[in-house]
Amino acid sequence: MKGNKGQFTLFVVLGIVIVILLIIFYYREDLQNIVVDIANEQSTYSDMEDIRYSVGNCLDSNLDEGVKQLGLHGGSFEPIDSLDFEGFEISMDKLDLVHMEIELENYLEYNQGICELYGAEYESRPEVYVTINENSIKATIDTMIRFNNRSMSIPSATSSIDLIQIYNLVNQIQTKKAVYIGYYDLDGTIKVIPYGDYYVYRLQEGNYIFLVAKTK
Repeated sequence: MKGNKGQFTLFVVLGIVIVILLIIFYYREDLQNIVVDIANEQSTYSDMEDIRYSVGNCLDSNLDEGVKQLGLHGGSFEPIDSLDFEGFEISMDKLDLVHMEIELENYLEYNQGICELYGAEYESRPEVYVTINENSIKATIDTMIRFNNRSMSIPSATSSIDLIQIYNLVNQIQTKKAVYIGYYDLDGTIKVIPYGDYYVYRLQEGNYIFLVAKTK
């Protein structure tokens, strides 16, 4: 009896193994597809993170360059009144923080459109919002990037330039008659350059330069 019982158990185990093998054989293509899908999913996620990182870096670079160019043009890219100084068109308009935010937004929207997307695409036209705060400037993009039917957000960018401090100093320069003014209002240097009927103020904070022009 014990031998028969052992044989019966062996047949049951073999039967189970055969059934499993038949199932695997029958569904082998489905199993292969599942494995491929998992691999593709992991690859897509990795590609998305690489694209997201790249576009975020592009926004960082564009913000840094935009803030730099804004300073070299006196706070406005399209001023009403300006002075041509050594190849730079320096705005002589009254400085305005909201206007500078709009100028940076327009600059970033144009340049962000030429960022390399590596096969991805913007879900809509990239709209950039810039906020000038104390000790920093923040830029965010109000759209998503789509890649392989999946969407992802774009990291915001931040610049450490303190435009509010510069704004306050420029207002003093523009509204007061004194030529030399506010030398201790900025943790950097101020150089006054006589230029024909004008004075050009070269405000420098580290590597950042902001040019201001006013009549003598």
